[in-house]
Amino acid sequence: MKPIPTKHIYQDFNEFNRWLGERRRFVSMRQKGHFYFDKIWNAAGLMTREECYQWLADKLGVKEFQSHFKNLNNEQCAEAIYYCQQLLNDNRRLDLDFGTEPITPLYDINLTP
Repeated sequence: MKPIPTKHIYQDFNEFNRWLGERRRFVSMRQKGHFYFDKIWNAAGLMTREECYQWLADKLGVKEFQSHFKNLNNEQCAEAIYYCQQLLNDNRRLDLDFGTEPITPLYDINLTP
C-alpha cells in the first residue's frame, strides 16, 4: 500500500482528490470483503478462521499470508467477495435442501467492484 501523501506532493488539488477517492473505494472494498469473510468463520461457523484464510488463498491462487485483505488489491478483493458470497449462498441452499432454517441470507453475487 502506498503511504498516505500530503496535498503538497500533488500538482493540484484535483489530483489529490482523485487519489483520495481511489483510497476510499479500496478501503470500502476491504471492509465489504471482511463483512462476508467474517460471516463464514464467525457467524455461520463453516470453518475456523485459519481454515477460512487457507480456503481463500487456494481460491485466489496466493499463499495463505497473502490472502489477508490488507494484502489484496482491488481485483483480488472483488474476487474474494465473490467467492465468500458464493460459499455462503451454497451453504444456504444446502440448509434449505435439508429442511433446516438457513443461517445466512441470500446474497446478490456480483464480481464487479
